[in-house]
Amino acid sequence: MTGEPREVVLIDISKITFTSKIRERNVKYLAEHLEIKKFDPVCAYHDGDRYILTDGNHRTKALERIGQQYVPAILLTKKEFDFVAFSKNNHIDVMAKIPEKIKICR
Repeated sequence: MTGEPREVVLIDISKITFTSKIRERNVKYLAEHLEIKKFDPVCAYHDGDRYILTDGNHRTKALERIGQQYVPAILLTKKEFDFVAFSKNNHIDVMAKIPEKIKICR
């Protein structure tokens, strides 16, 4: 892929592993101000049994809070997931380095 639009899929929130500390204050605010039709897809990697979020932890929890069962997501390849995880763990500015094709994730 070289910049084509990515397919957005619906992921069952109960099958998601969250990758960052969830701040209740953020979830509450998002749940109160969330507009479903303007919701940006989260980014996730499917490891076979579960989906691991790389972006959108608070938005997903806010959707769950308002009773939604599914979250729109863009699935990352293993290579993309490893890149994002490495960047976050090493405090690298992901958006400055991330391939153009997956910038849609944020």
